[in-house]
Amino acid sequence: MAKAKIISAIRILTASSITVFLMLLALSSLFAANTTALAAHQPEQQNQGQGSDLAQAGQATPTPVVTEEPPLSSDSILEMPRIVDRTPAPPLPSWILEQGAWYDSSSVNSGLAVSKTVETGQQANDFVYNGDYITYTITLHNVGTTGVRDIHLEDILPPDKLEDIECLFDAECTPITESVTIKDPLGVDTVVTVIRRLSWSIDTIAPQTTISRSFRARVTGQADNSSFDNRAYVFYYLTGENTGRVTNSEPVSTIVRVRVAQVGQASVSTAPTWFSSDLGGTLSQDWGDFDQDGDLDLVLATSSGGTILYKNNSSSLEQYWRNEVLTIDNERLSYGVRWADFDNDGDLELVTVGSSKDGTAATAGMTYIYRYNPAATTKKERFIQLDTFDSDYQMVRVEPGDFNGDGSIDLVVSTNSINATCPVRLHLNSADVADIFADTYQCVSKEASANMKPADYDNDGDLDLVLGLFEAQNVVLVRNAGVDSSNPLSTTLGSFVVDSSMLFLPYDFAWGDYNKDGYLDLAAGYPLQREVRVYQNIADGGRAFSDAMEFRTTLFRTPLALDWGDFDGDGSLELAVADSPPQIREFGKNPNTGRDEFLATSIVIPDAVVKSGHQLWSLRAIDYDNDGDMDLSITDRDGPSMMLTGFVPALSTKAQTVGAKGQSSASSVAWGDADSDGDYDLLFGAASVEQGAFGSTLYYNEEGKFSNDNNDEYSGFGPHSVAFGNVDSDSAGDLDVAIGTIAQAQVYQGGEFFDSWTSEDSFETRSVAWGDADDDGFLDLLLGNNGSVVLYLNQKLATPPSLLTTPSWSDFHQKSTRSVAWGDFNLDGYLDFAMGNTATTSNRVAVEVYLNNQNATFTQVWSYSGVASESPIDARSVAWGDYDGDGDLDLAVGTYNNANLIFENYNSATTPPAIEVSLSASPVWASSERYPTTSLAWGDWDNDGDLDLAVGNYTAQTTARIFNQVYANLGSKPGSPRLEWVWTAAQAQRTSGIAWGDIDGDGDLDLAYSQDSKEAQSGYYLNSYVSPSHHEALYASTMPYANNPSYVTLGRPGSTDRAYFYSSPEILSGHTDPIITITYKVYDPDGSRSSAVADAMGDNLVTTFYEYSLDGGGMWETASPALSSGQPLTETSRLGQEGVFLWDAQEDAAISDNARFRIRVVHE
Repeated sequence: MAKAKIISAIRILTASSITVFLMLLALSSLFAANTTALAAHQPEQQNQGQGSDLAQAGQATPTPVVTEEPPLSSDSILEMPRIVDRTPAPPLPSWILEQGAWYDSSSVNSGLAVSKTVETGQQANDFVYNGDYITYTITLHNVGTTGVRDIHLEDILPPDKLEDIECLFDAECTPITESVTIKDPLGVDTVVTVIRRLSWSIDTIAPQTTISRSFRARVTGQADNSSFDNRAYVFYYLTGENTGRVTNSEPVSTIVRVRVAQVGQASVSTAPTWFSSDLGGTLSQDWGDFDQDGDLDLVLATSSGGTILYKNNSSSLEQYWRNEVLTIDNERLSYGVRWADFDNDGDLELVTVGSSKDGTAATAGMTYIYRYNPAATTKKERFIQLDTFDSDYQMVRVEPGDFNGDGSIDLVVSTNSINATCPVRLHLNSADVADIFADTYQCVSKEASANMKPADYDNDGDLDLVLGLFEAQNVVLVRNAGVDSSNPLSTTLGSFVVDSSMLFLPYDFAWGDYNKDGYLDLAAGYPLQREVRVYQNIADGGRAFSDAMEFRTTLFRTPLALDWGDFDGDGSLELAVADSPPQIREFGKNPNTGRDEFLATSIVIPDAVVKSGHQLWSLRAIDYDNDGDMDLSITDRDGPSMMLTGFVPALSTKAQTVGAKGQSSASSVAWGDADSDGDYDLLFGAASVEQGAFGSTLYYNEEGKFSNDNNDEYSGFGPHSVAFGNVDSDSAGDLDVAIGTIAQAQVYQGGEFFDSWTSEDSFETRSVAWGDADDDGFLDLLLGNNGSVVLYLNQKLATPPSLLTTPSWSDFHQKSTRSVAWGDFNLDGYLDFAMGNTATTSNRVAVEVYLNNQNATFTQVWSYSGVASESPIDARSVAWGDYDGDGDLDLAVGTYNNANLIFENYNSATTPPAIEVSLSASPVWASSERYPTTSLAWGDWDNDGDLDLAVGNYTAQTTARIFNQVYANLGSKPGSPRLEWVWTAAQAQRTSGIAWGDIDGDGDLDLAYSQDSKEAQSGYYLNSYVSPSHHEALYASTMPYANNPSYVTLGRPGSTDRAYFYSSPEILSGHTDPIITITYKVYDPDGSRSSAVADAMGDNLVTTFYEYSLDGGGMWETASPALSSGQPLTETSRLGQEGVFLWDAQEDAAISDNARFRIRVVHE
């Protein structure tokens, strides 16, 4: 019979005078400095019409000096960069392209043998960290008896992977380059040069002689676990011969890892983890899921290559399409780009601006709209033109939005021309697919603006628009006149001044609610003042924004861009600023002045990320790799665009406490819906009597919060270990509670608070675990005791079913067992178990695994005793989890004052069940920290599809302060663990237990902890990935962004109330009834920011993914729908829209006691 027990449902789910203006712009070019000539993506600044030769290896290019002030167009507030020349790299030599024609097999015994080695700075040279240097050595050995002459050695560099290239040991090499020249706003040429190959010329090599050539470079632009190859080619003549020969080295492959810069806290990668294929000139970017696969795709507007689109293939950005580029003088320039659904068909179209007759602001322009063509047979056809409209000037910025409230997306466009009769214009959507936008427009502003950004600043349900007006030198908020207005946006009809004190224009705006008061605040970047200003929205109709809070940047002409995002996982927004290097600021009180300011965070972006003199025109906080945290996408005028990967904790570091102080000390913790109301309650197992605890306490969940007045107690002296499970398999599905005490084990059934079952024998029970040991559809109870491990089977024929009073199987030993955990580690369909012991010098066995003999008896098949030369291991916690996503369960072990360990399972979900031992004899991973760990828990805290590891540590009064931790799983693979410590609790705790659970029903996992101390309180850490809006009447405070994410929650299939681990005995699918009903809700708060609208409709859904896991969430497969399963939800709302999916688990052969189901949605 096929069966699937669904244990848990989890969800995986953007001036003064013109003369002064000119002088400051000209001054900026004096700050542009070059590094060595062999730096990839290296810009050179030079006066227009002049060039410079590439310097020799190791020599610096002279810093240029602007000797006269370049002209600025009299009719533009800022000329935009434009490509003026391209110099491609020379083609590969024919002897490389046509090796077959040149290769002579005799070179095996005569001539040159070529080999290549690599040094990465790691002990085995088996990988290199992104951002570190790598050294290649090419060895040429003349294996024959004849000399070799006229040797030409060439190394083809892997594209966009190496920079700061340097030839070593005084061996002169020739770089072979590609370059592009971009004209900047001053009319100065910026030459961006990329080295594609290195070449050496060698006169002769004598017989039986070896020479070598070496170079080093910094690895950059590479994602974690990526790899690249490098190979050398050589052309030569044997002395006395006139026919050339060619040979090559074997390719050297190198694996790249991304280093977490600051362990235990939020950080970003120390080097870019991706580069775009263009060489620079990029001014604008936008992200959107055009193919509706659940990954955000990237489009760039670049003057060096038009519009370039990168498709996101599971976190790998690959160039997918670019608009046709004709010639240098007649190419389709792109300065502004955005995604939006203009034709209301449910998918995204692409709008671009920037094209004009001669590439300047003063001539007529064209706006293009493209749509995705999934039936394309060529790259060029993947996006096709849907609509265009003309303008009398070149448009350089574009912002979409439904400004008149008719349900269709309109466009605001702007030009840099100050002579335009209307520089900022609104084009209303006609809702006619044949002609979506007409050339006619409504005038928003008769003054030019260097930037603009729409948002609903006053929470009235319509989009307003902020501008930085050139002539008035004001920041102006254009208030939307309302959905009934024929002219919704106009500076003359409805606007007010936000700031009139600046000297120069702001070049970028960003909206975000940094103080969580429910109103969007405004940040503005003033690059000509080296300043950022933040205006707090004070929700006052007469004066909507406070005076600015200001801070300075480090470099003139920064920042050109900024964006809000939660970069540290605390649930509040920080501000990313395109300084040099970029910086991240957070709102707080300055400890020196006592004033509220935007202070530097502990997240440090290294100087090497951005080359000196580079201009960053766009910066976005975005989760491009779907791992639940913010990454940083940056466009660069003087080089390729880049990605910085974020390592952001999903939990708040500050704990929320449960219970009154001194009354919530506990030795263990478990989640379960004890009152059958659909949310998870918290059960804390009593601490020891010495810590003032005289019973286990159950706290009831009230819409994501706990009240000290709403709790019940299971009496008895502690310490208690606790677990929820449906032991009696009743149709009501209510949860029963198992408690292990210092004297015996107890079970409380039917919601009662007096025990209905006690173990017959007296045990000091340290750990209890429910599981169906004999595979009969009823839960049994495993006890880990001081001196034994005992199993009580379920007497299923009793009324109601309950446990037998005598053990069905036991193993008595001379060890103190501290933890037991069920898991089918050999994939035979029967639960095995692991146990952790406090080892001693006389009995060093710390961890054991017992194999289920398929008859409710068990045999020890694996054990670990540590290193003989070290102290015995005190294994306080064991936890099964498929950390490497290969379909079998691996074993994590938490030790007290020793390293925490992971043992890898070499079984596989694709192989037959194994009876032999499949766990590694030694740990595949060990923490570098040796903390007093008392508890471990696997859980996907960031909803990225792999399991992360939480660690509970105990701070004794006589030891240093030790904090709870989370190790994020960065895509571990079999044999290659990638667990990095990225979260640390703000306070040291005397932690006795930890457990993952969703307290607030927002689809992400929060972390509960228990503390074994009479002076301490137990509690939980909230997951900050989503701020649930459905619990709050004044819900705008849960919407920090102008556009906030949808979130999904799932109901537990079957009748058993919600709980984790092996808490349900129900067989949910079989031959006669293969269908499992999955119920879910999709929430989206973005329909309205107004609290007057109780349940506004949110974004429409375009794609829904249904997936299941049979190993507790390590490996995921697509779920098969039943024939009778209806269509997925298409609508969302703040209070949630309910959906149903009928899963044909029989079709998927979903047999598991440890199944999970998840739903991911993609909205418009």
